[in-house]
Amino acid sequence: MALAWIDFEKRRLTLASIGNIQLRLRGDPDPFRPLLRRGIVGACAPPAVPTEHAWTAESLLVMHTDGVDPHWQWDELAPGGNSPNTIARQLLLDYGRSDDDATVIGTRGSSR
Repeated sequence: MALAWIDFEKRRLTLASIGNIQLRLRGDPDPFRPLLRRGIVGACAPPAVPTEHAWTAESLLVMHTDGVDPHWQWDELAPGGNSPNTIARQLLLDYGRSDDDATVIGTRGSSR
């Protein structure tokens, strides 16, 4: 389970997760170090710990479940101009595991 909240006025992204969720952020001027809390939701999982990150018009956030192999690299994906929908589809097709369910969510920055 993961939560992402984008405050467009403050240009900040807040993330919190529990379980087998991978989080990737492209376009963050600072090193991206979310605090991932492993565990099974509903079975003595640790509390989620929110982390804050810069959010710009160039930011790209991708979150996916453990049904997607986490060993992908940004440069293996289609060129940066593609939509989060296209990137999610590519991750599912190229890195989705045939023996597990998978979910991918992506969003881009705003030009506000």
